[in-house]
Amino acid sequence: MSIAMVIVMLALSVQGPTYTVHGMVTAPPHLSAAEMVRVRLERFGGMPIQEVFLHENRFDIRDVARGHYTLVVNAPDYEAAQQEIDVPGDTPVIALRPKRSRKRMTAEATPVWDLKVPKSARREFDTAAKRGQDNCADALEHLKKAIIMYADYGAAHHAMGKCYAQLNQIEAAKQELKRALELPHSPDLHLSLGLLYSREGNPALFRRQMELYGEEVGKSRSTR
Repeated sequence: MSIAMVIVMLALSVQGPTYTVHGMVTAPPHLSAAEMVRVRLERFGGMPIQEVFLHENRFDIRDVARGHYTLVVNAPDYEAAQQEIDVPGDTPVIALRPKRSRKRMTAEATPVWDLKVPKSARREFDTAAKRGQDNCADALEHLKKAIIMYADYGAAHHAMGKCYAQLNQIEAAKQELKRALELPHSPDLHLSLGLLYSREGNPALFRRQMELYGEEVGKSRSTR
């Protein structure tokens, strides 16, 4: 442990009550998310506070003071991932993506339902994806247009739900995510809905969405 990390931990020890951050790290089904995965809690412009390893794809970071933090996840053969959280309150679920070698790039099959999306709706969705990085409210307008053009655009409903969640419009977010569940979707949709239930303080529904995520990932593995 670095001297800087020790100093930060000592400073936090004299500040009010502390909390435990419970979280989960997911990965594609053909990779092990728990092997050599490091989860680091950062604050103060990237200052590391604590670092832990996973246990059965889950992690617990204890004695964390109230505030805004960044979680950084690193693992061999994965792209580094990070997520901002507020303590107390958030139960983060972080998805890892495998690194890709240009020499060993494998083509991913396009889902059949994705082929049905009109090009005009896809353009609006792609624009929303670019705008959403900086302006979720603006991205919503493009997503609404995409859904007007193609009402069964599950990915657009999913993206709208995530945008509404960022804007703290929880009921609207749940409505869009549940609509996306009625359509062909990727397993990650259950992670998004689970996070909303976690924010509402409903651990039972959060766990159920994690179970559904695992079931759908397993099905996708068996069909390969």
